[in-house]
Amino acid sequence: MYCERCNRLVYREKCPGCGRRDLRLPGSEDFCFLTEPEPLWTQALRDILADNGVEFLERNIYGVGQVKRTGLPERVRFFVRYRDYERAKELNGAFFSGSFEFEME
Repeated sequence: MYCERCNRLVYREKCPGCGRRDLRLPGSEDFCFLTEPEPLWTQALRDILADNGVEFLERNIYGVGQVKRTGLPERVRFFVRYRDYERAKELNGAFFSGSFEFEME
């Protein structure tokens, strides 16, 4: 199932991120959460996905002001189209050995 609020694939009755219960089947064009790599690996993941023709979106977790003010490293979450999700997981896992990937199931 798919949570429209969190853009996550969900394998339970409700989304573990937001608690939403009105989930639906994902459509091929839906962007789904893939991973949140350590800041050191963000550019590498961008390159891997782009080089393999996987369309993706990025969302910064912290705002620019917060990063500057606190000195926290920029954290980015990656989202890919549902049609490319399995391929993107394979690419991510092959490069990172799955160590930087987390899913909310």
